[in-house]
Amino acid sequence: MYFQTPGEKIKEIRKLLGIRQSDLENIGVTRNFISMVEGNRRRLGEEQARVMFQIFLKKADELGLTLDIDCDYLSTSPKKAALIYCSKKLLEDLSNDEIDYILKISLEYSLHQIQAEAYILKANRVFDKGIYKEAFVYYYNALDLYNEIKEHDKNAFLYNKLGKCKGNTLDYLEALKYFEKSYQNALDIGDISTQNNSLYNIALCNKKLGNIENALKSINEVIDVFYKENDFTNFISAIIIKANCLLAIKEYQQAIDLYNEIIPVFTDETHCLLGYVYHNLGLIYLEKGMLEEALLCYNRAITIRELSNPSKLARTQIEKAKVFMKFKMYEQATNMTKNAIETAKQYNDTEFIIDGYYQLEKIYDETNRLDLMEEVYLNLIELLEGIDKKDDKIKIYIKLSLLTKYDPYKYEEYLKKAVDL
Repeated sequence: MYFQTPGEKIKEIRKLLGIRQSDLENIGVTRNFISMVEGNRRRLGEEQARVMFQIFLKKADELGLTLDIDCDYLSTSPKKAALIYCSKKLLEDLSNDEIDYILKISLEYSLHQIQAEAYILKANRVFDKGIYKEAFVYYYNALDLYNEIKEHDKNAFLYNKLGKCKGNTLDYLEALKYFEKSYQNALDIGDISTQNNSLYNIALCNKKLGNIENALKSINEVIDVFYKENDFTNFISAIIIKANCLLAIKEYQQAIDLYNEIIPVFTDETHCLLGYVYHNLGLIYLEKGMLEEALLCYNRAITIRELSNPSKLARTQIEKAKVFMKFKMYEQATNMTKNAIETAKQYNDTEFIIDGYYQLEKIYDETNRLDLMEEVYLNLIELLEGIDKKDDKIKIYIKLSLLTKYDPYKYEEYLKKAVDL
């Protein structure tokens, strides 16, 4: 799209209506001045533009034409016209190509706020598809642009999104830094919703990093807030993290009691959060060696997740496979783990695709199926590319070299890769 200069618009409308430059002299300017305006060497004053607009409307009416413009149209610069156009378009449900076009216009006319909003739209699209690395770049570009124009109201939201991108690629230390920035920015602007969400994510990251004391401190604060606000979903989510922290420090009965307290609160027996509750109860019973109870909980969680939260189904399938392993039911464990990997791939759940392959490694090790190990390790190496897990990759390459010690070519290749890392 080409956005015309005021001079180009005046010239186009004048010719459309059959008006000569000399006919416009009665607005108080010379024909030479009109020529310079149309050549973008001079600009009309506000009153001159208003009178010219009236002349154009009158002539159009005489010709039976409709001019769908207002008085500002004649004096609007290309940059302002581009801004108006892009602002209206951003209110629509745009395709990816249309968002790219808005980005192109915003770059051409240095519309930084429009550019930032378009980047957020692109980021949201790819984030929802599980393409977190690409989403991170778009969110970061938006943050840079808002900081450049000193618009900081979106910082809390963007830091929170950046943290989620890092968390979803298993970089919990980096994620924690962004969530802490989000929390501080939310405090500064009084954004209570983002503040609570960030605090929840801070607790989750600390739990993932093994900082249980810090996690419990944050999550207890969030629980109090959500309870007072009667926010059922966030309250239950926070309770689940607290129970997971209790599990991590082996306070099993406290965690079980906490879950048993909230199960009766659910009125919908297929609620996705109830799937989390039964899944996590299964974890506790498995940890305690109560295999029958664990299996019952996992079966309940699978039933719920198949109906209301299939993106988390792989996690329960992997845990159920562990119960099968305890019962020495290796064929069932293998099939369940392979199903879990396929489910996790479907939802781009990298963490549990990796967990699934590590689970297969254990199964093949216990059943002495070394012939299947190499494929498992190579899949893990591919998954760990681009993730800050160098130590894990070194260990896998060493395992590969030991596995292939009777194949000199592969042995040396894998060992060299381990050394290079």
